[in-house]
Amino acid sequence: MIGLGLMGLTACQGSAYERTLARELASGERYDSLFLGIHFGMSARDFYGHCWKLNQDSLIRQGPNNLSVQYIFEEGFRDRMFMNFYPNFTNDTARIIWEMPVLFSYEAWAIWSKEYWSDSLLPEVLDLFDDWYGGEFIKIEHPDKGVAYVKVQGNRRVIVRRQDDQYVKAVITDMLAKDTVPARPAPSPVGAIPSFQNPNAK
Repeated sequence: MIGLGLMGLTACQGSAYERTLARELASGERYDSLFLGIHFGMSARDFYGHCWKLNQDSLIRQGPNNLSVQYIFEEGFRDRMFMNFYPNFTNDTARIIWEMPVLFSYEAWAIWSKEYWSDSLLPEVLDLFDDWYGGEFIKIEHPDKGVAYVKVQGNRRVIVRRQDDQYVKAVITDMLAKDTVPARPAPSPVGAIPSFQNPNAK
């Protein structure tokens, strides 16, 4: 899981974020779309089946260490860009998506190639989310975690920031589900997604 807590904001930043969140939640509008046909409320079984089909169409592949799904942006960015993701599911019998952590990086990243560091990648990731969702980001500063960018639309909150010199990370959360999700056990290695098994196979 990629944690991006907002605790520790200045009073001004916190107020702007809290006002935006309250306004959007009160609107009653739902924004469940994520990307690649994945959405909040999708069951684990449907997610696995959808990823299996995307893999058959050569649109996604296994991520690093077989612990995520990887999509590659071949063009439109400074370099080929990797997007690695795997959702958080509710712990009840429904097992539906309520949050999507995502990691972005350039394929050409190297410690000696600063043009491919995450400070160059961050603006491109923000533009990508603008293209996907529209709306505006609120820039906030955390005393320990640095600058982050937050976008809230209805129930959907997006937080984006640099993780380190290589990665930009984002977390997309269904804020209406957030407070009803029980504590999750420690994450375990993913099996169904990296192997891309046909979910309908016996």
